[in-house]
Amino acid sequence: MTSLNKQILDLVRNSMKHLSAEEVFFLAKEKDIKVSLASVYRILGKLAAEGYIRQLSNPGNPDMFDKNLTPHGHLICSCCGSVEDIFVSSLQSDLEKLVEHPISSYQLTVSYVCPACFEKGSEPDVAF
Repeated sequence: MTSLNKQILDLVRNSMKHLSAEEVFFLAKEKDIKVSLASVYRILGKLAAEGYIRQLSNPGNPDMFDKNLTPHGHLICSCCGSVEDIFVSSLQSDLEKLVEHPISSYQLTVSYVCPACFEKGSEPDVAF
């Protein structure tokens, strides 16, 4: 892994939230890491493809990058696009019982209105 790739990976791993490529780019600039936005996109895609991080697609919003590789799902606010982890401890075993075979991974994405948007009375951007 190149030094630049390691620096970008460290930015994602040290974050307390899911990051978009633009957020990673701005963090890199704050840390005086010399990298273009296009390179950040390329590096994040490569790190996700190699299994160092997880890439989350959310139609209508930028892809987000997650450092947590353990089995879990995501709550995505349909108003502001914020992403939070959700852990359903029995989901994998329940799915394996349902399909009667081991599963290697799953993706759970739950659309909802986050508490902050709910308090503001925001309406989802996407119809349910």
